[in-house]
Amino acid sequence: MAVRPGLAGVLAPTHGHLGTVGFMLSMVMGVAFWMMPRPGGMRQTGYEAVTFALLQAGMAARVVGEPWWRLTGDPMPHALFAVSGALTFAATVSFALAMSRRFVTVEAIRAAARPPRHARAAGLAPDGPYSATSMTFVPASVSPSLRPSGSVKTRTSSMMPSTAAAISAGM
Repeated sequence: MAVRPGLAGVLAPTHGHLGTVGFMLSMVMGVAFWMMPRPGGMRQTGYEAVTFALLQAGMAARVVGEPWWRLTGDPMPHALFAVSGALTFAATVSFALAMSRRFVTVEAIRAAARPPRHARAAGLAPDGPYSATSMTFVPASVSPSLRPSGSVKTRTSSMMPSTAAAISAGM
């Protein structure tokens, strides 16, 4: 801006947009791709590359199109400015698709952990990862629909002293 102070009004919105939307989207998407769990060790290099390319192309189109459009008002830079928004939106959709594949429901985890029904019925496999020999305890307060299948030892309130007994015993 020191060279041509008259361009400050033209470049300021682009600078602000790149500093907020461009940087923040890149940061949030990059950290999410890095930190969100990958069920089964899945790799999403295609989604990561497409999201990154679309976002960066959108930001680059904005850097060129917006100031040019603000200076001249021509339709060509306005179209480039509009394309930058479409590319940024496409990057957001690509990111949302990639993240949606990383969310796994409890039912999907149970289904993956259990052998097929016919193998269990034939006695070829234990009844899920929690067989009768498992030492995994599930508190009695856990809803039966959330408990793992199979023979699981359940810790009930009868195994623990009640509050009244604990108080009277001086615990």
